[in-house]
Amino acid sequence: MNPSGGGLLTDAILGIVMASPGNTTVSLESGDQATAVALLAQITSRGCPHRIATSSQTKNWVRPRLLEHYHLEREHNSLVMISLRLLIVG
Repeated sequence: MNPSGGGLLTDAILGIVMASPGNTTVSLESGDQATAVALLAQITSRGCPHRIATSSQTKNWVRPRLLEHYHLEREHNSLVMISLRLLIVG
């Protein structure tokens, strides 16, 4: 999504959002503030999201916008660990 309104970009992914039916759980990630705010606007236009999972940087961008319209019942800072399996070339 191009937040400037120019349609889809073909050379870069600026953000991603995945939502369950009814906006009960939403995953939102963005590479910049403008994209984060644009994606959040798309989410909230379909109703109040019940739960949003995002990175701490994207949270900093969308939290003020959420507080303009919603009361946040709870907030958690989660740490996600990713393990890598070594690729054996042989």
